[in-house]
Amino acid sequence: MKSNPSLLKKSSNYNFSKNSKWYWIASCVIVLAGILVMCFAGLNLGLDFTGGTVITVNLGEEISTDSGYNSCLSKIEKVLNNNGVKLSSSQKEGKGSDAAIIVKYQDVAGYSDVRMDELTKTIRTEINEAFGVENFTELGDEYDITLNSERITGSARSDLIFNAVVAIMFATALILLYIAIRFEALSGLASILGLAHDLIVTVSLVAIFRIPVNSSFIAALITIVGYSINNSIIIFDRIRENLAKPNLTDKSNKEIANMSITQTLTRTINTTITTLIAVVALAIIGVSSIKEFIVVIIIGIVVGFYSSLFLVPEFWSNVNKERKLTKPTTDVELEDTNDDDPNAEVIEVIDDKQ
Repeated sequence: MKSNPSLLKKSSNYNFSKNSKWYWIASCVIVLAGILVMCFAGLNLGLDFTGGTVITVNLGEEISTDSGYNSCLSKIEKVLNNNGVKLSSSQKEGKGSDAAIIVKYQDVAGYSDVRMDELTKTIRTEINEAFGVENFTELGDEYDITLNSERITGSARSDLIFNAVVAIMFATALILLYIAIRFEALSGLASILGLAHDLIVTVSLVAIFRIPVNSSFIAALITIVGYSINNSIIIFDRIRENLAKPNLTDKSNKEIANMSITQTLTRTINTTITTLIAVVALAIIGVSSIKEFIVVIIIGIVVGFYSSLFLVPEFWSNVNKERKLTKPTTDVELEDTNDDDPNAEVIEVIDDKQ
């Protein structure tokens, strides 16, 4: 009996593992470029890692407009330059009488903590004078428009780096344990490889595009770990289901992986696009510190999407023990070609019989 053509649907499966070596080469090129940039120019470290001072200057209505903000910032930057320090970044915060400018500058090379504290006190005094504050005599006076200043010392930097490493390692260990229990050890190994790939490529792109590396960057990396593993779990869940189907016993690991990716592709794309819409909206309406965080998140989401489709399943299919292929035990295969569409067409395949 020949198969009924009316019951068949043309396959739109893309062979995701066919050109896997080029996908790995592309990742290696990005990582190599990132390493070269870090070797010759280093990362664009923020105050959280280099050490420095953050000063909040409250000027109220004077910075209610963009022109007012630029004028005020120019005065503040002039004071900093006169004292031998360079403005690292600035942002406007609040509205109306609560409006303020937050300025950040790095420590002067060779200055001790005590000397930097004295310099900061001088800078605060001169900022007040630059804006014509009357009756200002000493820090803490009610007329002081530099509401506060915060030093980020070397010990704080060390604590931040240590806590970041511990957090990422702890999160990775829990993810590996979860996947190993729910699926199997090799799936966990492939997922961790994908996470390592996503983090390394993200850091490389951050170095190449000179994106500031600060505490927000660390938070973004931890967030990327969660986003990246999500797509891999969906695919491995479908791989597990397909491996157990008696009508797919004649499919190799690569075929099972490719089939599973195709079946979950719509869900993966929809999840990624939905997440990107939310984070891009935050990048548009958020303050500069949030934008730095969001940019890293966007890079991580795109890289995670790439690795979950083209790298992780292909790695699993290569390291996993090759299946012993046997003839399917059923004559009829009912397969949902799109797990996201309840109305998706069902394929019925009937083997030819003499």
